[in-house]
Amino acid sequence: MIEIIYVSRDGQTSKIAHYIQQYLSSRQMKVEITDITQNVAYRLNPKTKHVVIGVPIRYGNPMSQAKQWLKIQDFTDVEVSAFNVNLTARKPEKSEVSTCPYAQKFVSILPEKVHHLAIFAGALDYPKYRWFDRKMIQLIMWMTKGPTHSNSRIEFTQWQAVDDFSEKLVNMN
Repeated sequence: MIEIIYVSRDGQTSKIAHYIQQYLSSRQMKVEITDITQNVAYRLNPKTKHVVIGVPIRYGNPMSQAKQWLKIQDFTDVEVSAFNVNLTARKPEKSEVSTCPYAQKFVSILPEKVHHLAIFAGALDYPKYRWFDRKMIQLIMWMTKGPTHSNSRIEFTQWQAVDDFSEKLVNMN
């Protein structure tokens, strides 16, 4: 069984995790999915043979719930794959783990043996954000030459890359 574990702040990591779940399920794979954003004490199902961990980056760091959860898990008999979601990956030159500093921070919190690792660009949804977050993200976008209009809603996720990652999971199991 594959278990997809994720944390999500604004919903794009959740959207990607559920997309992967549907992809795997459509290939007759047994998949469970769990959002640990509010439950960092969650333990992997004992039947889990492969876990896929999805974590977004917010203000340059992996969400703290993911860090907490990863510290209490035992991955001895479980294969691990992971994906990271961040807006920096919207730029082609920052869309690989080796070229994206935020993805490298993500890798630093993961278990040592990760079979498949992917980085996906997230989504920008200014109207959804609280006032402070909207202003901070606008500032970051301005500094990185990204969209700053307060009504901008842009999904940067490259779904073909998500398909490619999902297919690697199929071929592994």
